[in-house]
Amino acid sequence: MKRSITAIMALLFAAGMVSAEVTSENIVGYNTVTLKQGYNLLAVNFEKVVAEGDLTMQELFTTVTNGVLVDGYTAGNVGTGDNIQFYDTASSSYDIYYLYKGAKTSDTKNYKWVSAAGVVADSKPVTNGTAFWFKRVAAGEMTTVFAGQVANDVATTKQVLTGYNTFSTIYPVAWNPNDFGTQYWSTNGAVAGNVGSGDNIQFYDTGTSSYEIYYLYKGAKTSDTKNYKWVTAGGAVVGDDIMIPGKGAWYKHGGAGFTFGQDKPF
Repeated sequence: MKRSITAIMALLFAAGMVSAEVTSENIVGYNTVTLKQGYNLLAVNFEKVVAEGDLTMQELFTTVTNGVLVDGYTAGNVGTGDNIQFYDTASSSYDIYYLYKGAKTSDTKNYKWVSAAGVVADSKPVTNGTAFWFKRVAAGEMTTVFAGQVANDVATTKQVLTGYNTFSTIYPVAWNPNDFGTQYWSTNGAVAGNVGSGDNIQFYDTGTSSYEIYYLYKGAKTSDTKNYKWVTAGGAVVGDDIMIPGKGAWYKHGGAGFTFGQDKPF
């Protein structure tokens, strides 16, 4: 595939520092992510720019500049360093990585992402459309930029399994699940019901340590106009874009699993 611009140029365009007409078969984009102290549920919605494939943890989180730890990150051991945690629905367990710092400044693993067992994992891929936890140790907030190649597929799919699944938009465009229509949600394998029995989409608020919950509604009557629409915990039909690039979510599924499909929106 031809790529005519890079992630760095995309940032320069955004800052108004580059002005030119660029022709490309592909699209390079970015979004700014805010990291607060505690658990942040994030998502990556890009791929590599220069080569095919997924971005790596080190590409998403540049922790070192000229050998110095970037301000806002905390390195240490698995308990004291910043963590990145990936949830595996099939095993109901987490794959944990942390920002390492040993006792000696000569330690070659310093300020690198390592597995829970201490193996360097900077090159671990983070699949486009993946949501994950970033557990940040330091107080206050910091921002980082996710940048990369936008998926060029006309349509993409991901499997939703029984139970809790990390979930996000596949393309870096905000959307409302009700945009898919009731026909889609009533036939694709999703489960509708009340807030307890229907499928849920849940967003974590780091500031309040609480969840904002939406569910796929089905009332007692077939004539109910809210049937197979996503509603708030209070029962109001969702009218806004709730799936936001860079923002991860949980999808809690009560059925046997289904394939979620998303068409390219541009």
